[in-house]
Amino acid sequence: MYPPNWYVVPVGKVCKLNQSLYGLKQASCQGNEEFTSKLEAYGFKHSKHDYCCFTTRATASFLALLVYVDDVLIIRPSHTLIVEVKTYLERLFTIKDWEFAKYFLVIEIAWSNRDLLLTQHKYICDIIHDTSFENAKMTTTPPPARIKLIAKRGATLHDLEFYRRLIGHLLYFNFPRPDTSYATQ
Repeated sequence: MYPPNWYVVPVGKVCKLNQSLYGLKQASCQGNEEFTSKLEAYGFKHSKHDYCCFTTRATASFLALLVYVDDVLIIRPSHTLIVEVKTYLERLFTIKDWEFAKYFLVIEIAWSNRDLLLTQHKYICDIIHDTSFENAKMTTTPPPARIKLIAKRGATLHDLEFYRRLIGHLLYFNFPRPDTSYATQ
């Protein structure tokens, strides 16, 4: 980052930013470090399996907090514990509370008294509709072991933007579903 053209930096001196600027490459990292330090101060611990997941056991209750950039989802059995965590976060950050989430990133969330159902059905339907694949034939993956692929066979792709968008959708779908990775490589 460079200072504005009109500002002359004295020799041997540097400019200091008092806070990170939104949009810089470093901003999300610094924001994550700040948020993480506040969660750890409250008693949350990073999951060993997923860096975006924080957990805590306050009294006998379990609470999980999922963080993706600036989106946070709190999962809990006790509503009282959620209120305490939200109150703590509201003192430190500006937050928007959506109460009971029905959709987080590309995952639909259905709550019941005993269960939590996570699905990507809506996202898949959106991909199918966006790509006009409603009448496409299904195929299995992986393909048969003895299939021979020929480099110059079939129609040439004319709409590269469509293909890139489709691959982008599938890779984003693949993020929480590693079992689909073979089909998207």
